[in-house]
Amino acid sequence: MDKALNLFGKNVVTFVVSALWIGLATGWAIAATSASDSFLHQFEQFAIDEDSSALDWVGPDSPWYPYLGRDFAEGIPSGSRAQFENAVRQGRCDMVLTQLQRGLLGLYPDLLLLFANERVRTNFEDKILKQHASAYQRCRAHEMMIPVIEAAKRRMPGDEMFFGLLPSIYLYGQVPDPSPGWTEEDVAHYSRGIRQLVHLAVCRHDAGALQDLFDLAKNFHFMYVFSEADALYLESLAEQAEIAAPFHSLMREQAGLNSGESFHPAQVRALRARLASGNFEEALETLPRFKALCANNP
Repeated sequence: MDKALNLFGKNVVTFVVSALWIGLATGWAIAATSASDSFLHQFEQFAIDEDSSALDWVGPDSPWYPYLGRDFAEGIPSGSRAQFENAVRQGRCDMVLTQLQRGLLGLYPDLLLLFANERVRTNFEDKILKQHASAYQRCRAHEMMIPVIEAAKRRMPGDEMFFGLLPSIYLYGQVPDPSPGWTEEDVAHYSRGIRQLVHLAVCRHDAGALQDLFDLAKNFHFMYVFSEADALYLESLAEQAEIAAPFHSLMREQAGLNSGESFHPAQVRALRARLASGNFEEALETLPRFKALCANNP
């Protein structure tokens, strides 16, 4: 991880320096702006107590706050979007960090000179990108899961049923015992990666995480970890995000629930009634495990 962060720092410096030279070569007069001056003043004032763990770098008093209303990925050039999304799903988080910073500067070019300041740049990486950017958190989820998935593939090469070798998933509690053939760390990483995607999907309504979660659940057959009501809620979130991800029907299929009966009809009825009004917050009240997940960090 340290190596990746060091590489990221070098990439950032290269990017900033390159941008400065391009600007000068094209006659773009890059100078300190009122926006960058104002930011630096706010940053210094806010960071006086930088050693305090109470500092909320994404809160309304943070100098970064005015820039958090948009997804940084919106600033990534359209020609690089597919490469960026591939990096997220492949767990190449050093590239994701670099591209997200590029996206921020694409949205807010007045901040360009600030990133020559190592303290500002490091603060942005640690306190904003890693804690606020959903794309980075999705990437970390994949980064945790991929080694376990690849290990399962190696144990059953060429067989699409390799998913049967993957460890059991624990979303809502401590791992009691390692699954056969897996270390406790393997099981924890695999479960934590999926839990992080669930957190992003359910608690932050992140479209990318919803798609990731559905694709993984479909390929690796783990919808059994969700109740029928959970699956309905995920499917409703996907519909709202205009994503084709029929979680509910997939869950019923994988659970062998082929009739019209429900495992928990009263909970399902209560959830459907609240979802019909479009109030996802009220609907969440009927799902205690999801609600608890949202109240805690994944």
